[in-house]
Amino acid sequence: MKIGIIRLSSLGDVVLATAVLKVLRQTYPRSEIVFIVRSQYAGVLKNNSYLSRVIGWKEGESFKALAFGLRKEDFDVLIDLHSNARSRSLTVLSGAKRVITYKKSHVSRRLALLRKGKPPGLHVVDRYLDAVKLMGVDTSGAAPAMRPNVDDIVWADGFLLENGYSGGLVVGIAPGARRKTKMWPAQKFAEIANELISSKNLSVVMVGDEADAEVGNKVLEGSAQVINAIGQTDIGRLSALLSRCDAVVSNDSAPAHIAAAVKTPAAIIFGPTIEEFGFAPYGGGGITISRDLYCRPCSLHGTVRCPEGHFRCMEEIGSEEVFEAVEKILEEAPNF
Repeated sequence: MKIGIIRLSSLGDVVLATAVLKVLRQTYPRSEIVFIVRSQYAGVLKNNSYLSRVIGWKEGESFKALAFGLRKEDFDVLIDLHSNARSRSLTVLSGAKRVITYKKSHVSRRLALLRKGKPPGLHVVDRYLDAVKLMGVDTSGAAPAMRPNVDDIVWADGFLLENGYSGGLVVGIAPGARRKTKMWPAQKFAEIANELISSKNLSVVMVGDEADAEVGNKVLEGSAQVINAIGQTDIGRLSALLSRCDAVVSNDSAPAHIAAAVKTPAAIIFGPTIEEFGFAPYGGGGITISRDLYCRPCSLHGTVRCPEGHFRCMEEIGSEEVFEAVEKILEEAPNF
């Protein structure tokens, strides 16, 4: 049997979709399992032993070319874990013998925005797993997972040593996000970094891509001792670096999901979005921090500016509260 899985983007969503791979392989050990994804996110799937191969949709490649390529694959089953107009078109054009589409929670999320409430519903990972259950898959124990390869781990260890790490605990901080309202203020990241370094005698490494350089520089202005890895990692190296951390502090963004996928617990700060949208740490491997305000949630994915003009959802979360969350995580760390 040939099984295809479609999740084209974005980084955090592709990480969450890895939850279906192990249980699919256990149920169909001799099947060819192929993952279709935008090439820029294919690094999530590097070194994944449960996949037969990955089809990357390259930048600049036409949608028609991708659809034609999938049709030639002649899939027995095509699982759509993206469930938007583009992915649904791919399933139709692929000619797959069977198509399974995961059920998004569009209506409950939109109602939550209108009513400023908490929608009932499943974590997005559970929704992905419900889709593969339709193939008779036992999803017990399934969770997102990434396995950094040896080269990336060697790089991460060398990077830390070259930047002053001399042993002990490491805390990662991820101050960036795709939308500004999902970003806890940079000075607060600097405050918690300083407190962790001075009181815990540990190292703090800051991660992110090139787009996070501006916020990263603001953090460094307030905390010069932070090891800066922003813009210096691809997905594989980022996963390796986060795997070397004992805890991570992150906004509601991709590094939080990558940390969970490499079994590093995270303190995740939610502002305009809410945990009940289905993107909290999966399986209880972290701590969420948020404020219960009249205006939350105000957005599904964050916005450029606060609609109310006060940004209380982030401003009211103090570094002391986040520090306490990290302390709880570190108390469980083997090197504490």
